[in-house]
Amino acid sequence: MKQIIPKIREYYGETVQEVKKCTWPTKDELIETTVVVIVGVIALSIFIAVADYIMKQIIDTLM
Repeated sequence: MKQIIPKIREYYGETVQEVKKCTWPTKDELIETTVVVIVGVIALSIFIAVADYIMKQIIDTLM
């Protein structure tokens, strides 16, 4: 148990150092990328819904 606590402290310290090296996006960059992701998800959802509807119509016609 005594060996685990120093290892946890070392891991935490190294993690903090690595996070400080990161470059964080600006507020404008964050908003821009969030909008791109939301628009992409909406577009993909619409595509899947339309494809599902078309496939259902085809299957219903064949049956």
